Amino acid sequence: MKDKITGILTSAGVDPSVINEVISSIDVTSLVQDGVAASLKDIKAKLDAAYSERDTIRTELAAIKQANQDAEIERLKQQGKLEEALQAQLANAAAANEALAKENTELARNAALRAELSAVTFNSDSAANMAFKEIVASLTKSADGIWRTADGMSMAEYTKVFLADPANAFLLKAKQSSGFPDGVAATPPARSDKPQTQADILAGIANGTIKRTR
Repeated sequence: MKDKITGILTSAGVDPSVINEVISSIDVTSLVQDGVAASLKDIKAKLDAAYSERDTIRTELAAIKQANQDAEIERLKQQGKLEEALQAQLANAAAANEALAKENTELARNAALRAELSAVTFNSDSAANMAFKEIVASLTKSADGIWRTADGMSMAEYTKVFLADPANAFLLKAKQSSGFPDGVAATPPARSDKPQTQADILAGIANGTIKRTR
């Protein structure tokens, strides 16, 4: 279980020191006995803090980079190197447009993946986020503009494989059984308003008064 969670966090790009802290706080027995959702809640809190810190650092670095670029352009203008200053401005604008296009592409990918994941019910929001991050980490945009895995599976195909993998079952909420055998319709016999029990229905199947569905 710990190895699986470590793999998910590593593929999501979480700092190794944060991963060690998260893993060291996991009690496998508690994870099994008390339920995955409760244990993942604590993991989510640690990850949220780590991602928040990472995003803050990225924002600060981007601001510093922009300030340095603006200062360089201003220096070139003051030195009379107007053509170089213009080229620097154009390069900055092109880089900004490329970053915006990449962000829009990733937003579209994320929306499509969340739509795929909406077909199942996860144990918690943190479990859904873990699945999302691991799947995203396995995808790259191919030459034909489609998000694929390294072995060529599309996003939809890989999502189905990922969700069907028994190793990822701890992320999903278990399906509840109806209590009736497969292929049996719990249909009451005609002309009877009396509620039927499961025993009544099974007895009806045995004596032929209730038919199996196909």
